Amino acid sequence: MEAVWVKHPATAPEIMSRLAGQQEWKEQTIRTMLTRLVKKNVLSCRTNSKLQSYIPLLHRDQVVRTLSRGFFAKILKKASVLVELIRSTELSPDDIESLRQILLEKQKGKKS
Repeated sequence: MEAVWVKHPATAPEIMSRLAGQQEWKEQTIRTMLTRLVKKNVLSCRTNSKLQSYIPLLHRDQVVRTLSRGFFAKILKKASVLVELIRSTELSPDDIESLRQILLEKQKGKKS
């Protein structure tokens, strides 16, 4: 989704180019994911001269909120899953600081 939010409309080749070096997904995997996101009404797809262009139907904030309330909220109930997710995700210094602040707030809330 990030590859589409950056600049849209975006064709599948443009999205693949943006993901190059970030993800080691094959072309078919990316195309399958795009198709699923269209079916879930997260992306819109327009065909123009054999090229499909994708446009996000949801803002980034909406998707993050939805994920945090749904799927991830259920999975991340166990701290070990959360820890592994953090370990396996590349985080910027700003991301790390945000996580640190969230954990500090959580810790203060539990002491009250």
